[in-house]
Amino acid sequence: MTLKQIKQSIIDKLQTAFPKIKIDVRDVSNLFTAPTGRIVVMYVGGSLSLNPDNSLSYDCMDSFEISVLTRDPLATEDVIDSIETIRETLHGLKVNNNDYERLFFQDTRFEEFVAETNIYAYKMTFQVKRDKNVIGANI
Repeated sequence: MTLKQIKQSIIDKLQTAFPKIKIDVRDVSNLFTAPTGRIVVMYVGGSLSLNPDNSLSYDCMDSFEISVLTRDPLATEDVIDSIETIRETLHGLKVNNNDYERLFFQDTRFEEFVAETNIYAYKMTFQVKRDKNVIGANI
């Protein structure tokens, strides 16, 4: 499954869970005029690490960041509920409909979405972990 397809499956799952919220994909147009309730999905990179269980393979991990935007960091009750729903919706989500490629929750952090905008985000990181066999694989 390509990164674009993985991202689309994340968006589809979120759009089903939040039918009244616009899910954006790195398209930040209008986010600065009406960010409240927006969810933004971004691919934030990949990494390789040697699989400790099998010296002939690597773990390929692609990270995605799900941001829930808010203008008022003090009025975040709805946002907190959304974060719990997102975590429950996406954690363990099958990628490419198989059991060995799944989306796993890593962490949540709160920070300004873009510096000096007064728009804040709870940013949740999820990773897709796939085992890549070294022999004959293009890593």
